[in-house]
Amino acid sequence: MMLLGIGGCTGLLITGFGLSDSITGIADDQYTKILVYDESVNFSHAMTGEDLTSFEELYRDDIESFMPVYQTSVDPLN
Repeated sequence: MMLLGIGGCTGLLITGFGLSDSITGIADDQYTKILVYDESVNFSHAMTGEDLTSFEELYRDDIESFMPVYQTSVDPLN
């Protein structure tokens, strides 16, 4: 019984260290290779096509590239 307990605990430790190493690698890739940006700008309302065009013209010299993203929250119960 003691050998089974020691073996089980050792297996859990090895599994924990393996998961830790896997998650650390994913987090490094996520924030160094996938999400690469210097700045984020948030607006209080949804922008129209004209708004995006004027934003791009206004900051053309300061911005190398940009990607407009629409983000909202959803209540799944309604």
